[in-house]
Order: sequence, then structure tokens, then C-alpha cells
Amino acid sequence: MCSDQSCLGYLLIIVVAVFAILIYFSLKYRKTFLAQNLQLTADQVWQNVNIKTDHARIKKSDLLFGIQQDGSASTVIFVVKNFNNEVVGRIECRMGSHEYQIWVGSDLYRISFLLSGWRSAQLTSDKAPSVLATYKMLNVLGKHEINIPGYGVLISERATFINWLGVFRYRAAKNFIGLKQQISPTREIGKLVVLPPEIPLYLRIFILAL
Repeated sequence: MCSDQSCLGYLLIIVVAVFAILIYFSLKYRKTFLAQNLQLTADQVWQNVNIKTDHARIKKSDLLFGIQQDGSASTVIFVVKNFNNEVVGRIECRMGSHEYQIWVGSDLYRISFLLSGWRSAQLTSDKAPSVLATYKMLNVLGKHEINIPGYGVLISERATFINWLGVFRYRAAKNFIGLKQQISPTREIGKLVVLPPEIPLYLRIFILAL
């Protein structure tokens, strides 16, 4: 028989060991899960695109999708691919930071969320002093507008009230031009966006990141 203190000590050791084992296998599973997600192809992602309406205006060649990966304990990375499964960019989201970073080749862009919260943001580049685009949330349901100087204003609208995929359709001058949504309603994989190539790649990635 053990004393009360020694029994309590053994119990604590067992509890710590069980938690350590659970954490180890959870991290191992997550690593495998994320690696499998990275192997998703554009064809597989395209099957999940919400094209019940306006499908004639949606082109697979306009597809970009970001696959979530762990960068570090405090950073989430989205590897951005196009319809040819080519890596065309990267989004880095640091926890607790009011800034995301977008890499397109060697070019760095910054998404700065304003101090008022996550309701507004602006896109800048280290190579240019001007603001390249702005984002503003319009209501608590997520409706937002994106102002792109030289292109115009994109206004989002939810596809349906019950929106498991987080689908937002975009209109410019009241014309439907594309959409953004989660890749899966049940698994933490990433997001996709379908927008015309007239919008430069770094701006489409900016919209994907938001």
C-alpha cells in the first residue's frame, strides 16, 4: 500500500504521461493530415466550388486556392496554388498580430488590419508607398467591400443565409464576377477564390486571405 502523498504522486505522473502521449499522437496525426491536404489537386478543389448559379461565368482557369499549413507555434501559412497546381504565392498569418504577409515570388505585400479591429484592412507593398486595396466589413454577417484603385469596388453577398461553406459572391458595378468560399464545410483545409485575371494575382490573393 502507498501513502496518500505517494499515491497522489504516482497518479500525477500517470496523468502527465497520458497527456503527453495524447499530445504526441495528436501532433503526429495533424502533421499527416496537413501533408495530405497539401496533395489536393485543383480538380479535387474545383468539385467543391459552389456554382449552382452563374456557373457560366465561373472558369476553372480563374481558380486560386490556399491550403493551410503550420508554419510555427504562432504562425499559420496558406500555400496558394492555381488551376495548374502551381504554387503562386504564400500567406503568413501571425497569431495576435494585426498584419498578414503575402509573398508572390520575391515580392512582399502586407495586409494591415486597422486598430479599430478586424473590420477594415489595407494592402500595401514594400516597393510602393500607395495603398493598393482596402477592405471594409459592412455588417455582422460578414458582408464586405473591397476597393481596388483603378479597378473599382467589389461588394460581397452571402450565397445563402445558412452558409456552411462560407460562400461569398462578388459583384462589381452590380455584375457577378466571382466568389470565395471554404474548401470543405467539415475539415480545416483552406479557402478558394475564383476571380477574373483582370484583377492582378496579388490582389486576388489579398481577397483570398481575408
